[in-house]
Amino acid sequence: MPTPDPEVANRVSRLPNIFRNDTAAYRLLLPGDWRRSDLRSKTFAAGSQVVARDIYTTRSPDEEVRLAASGEALPWEMVVELWEARGADLTGWALAHESHPGQRLEKVELRSGSAIRKIWADGLRAAYYIARGEMILVISYTTTADSAAAPARVTRSVLDQAIRDIGLP
Repeated sequence: MPTPDPEVANRVSRLPNIFRNDTAAYRLLLPGDWRRSDLRSKTFAAGSQVVARDIYTTRSPDEEVRLAASGEALPWEMVVELWEARGADLTGWALAHESHPGQRLEKVELRSGSAIRKIWADGLRAAYYIARGEMILVISYTTTADSAAAPARVTRSVLDQAIRDIGLP
């Protein structure tokens, strides 16, 4: 019986995956070892300000169940949410959403247009805000001070690059 070659398996797992959400109208390219969390991603009931949430992770389903009992995102995961703007402009919305002392906003260019990026004062959390008509697409992640605690091949630069490359029709 042949045994898997770890070198080949490592290269194959790095082939990118394209994740698509038609409700939130985005296309996300992530490395091959990422997956959408079926356990914690969901669409919300009508009337809720948040319309949809997708959580992307490199953790196994078993590890996810063990670590994410609350259903919230864990460090080193990416969260994509679609929110109703309810009349707020993009900058005002970004300032008010999960507001923290010392946060800073900056305009950034993505492959598909512009966004506002919010960086929390400790530098461990970032969120990108993208206007989508009457909706706001929020893409965020949280890291840890100890990057050695990150899952294999997950870095801030991998997270930021995936966000910069997001496809928005």
